[in-house]
Amino acid sequence: MLQADAVQFNFPPPPTFVEAIVAILLWWLIGLLLIAFGTRFVYPDKSGWLNLLAVAALALGFLACFLLGFGFTPLNYHHLIAWVPDNRALNYWIDLGLGLTIWISAPFAVRATRKQRQLRTNQPKLHAN
Repeated sequence: MLQADAVQFNFPPPPTFVEAIVAILLWWLIGLLLIAFGTRFVYPDKSGWLNLLAVAALALGFLACFLLGFGFTPLNYHHLIAWVPDNRALNYWIDLGLGLTIWISAPFAVRATRKQRQLRTNQPKLHAN
């Protein structure tokens, strides 16, 4: 009778704590920058490629923040990052807090960028008389 050969998989080791934090912060920053770019250059009264690019950047930024935040919710709790190796309940609350922080920061990025744009466009002009 024929027997199958043994199959061995050499999976890479899980990321270290610092590598995981750097990756999370990098994707979070990319999402927030895309949101800020999209909010800054979207003008409802203008049309063109810049407006289309800004809407696409805004959508991609929200999608990146949504998916990154979704990765830390209880519905998607299968990742290998253990903040505290001994306490699963504490890991659950840290993950939930991180996911909610990422989700809540996206609308705040939109609001802050709109406020900055309003302040720059509504500055009084100084006359040199």
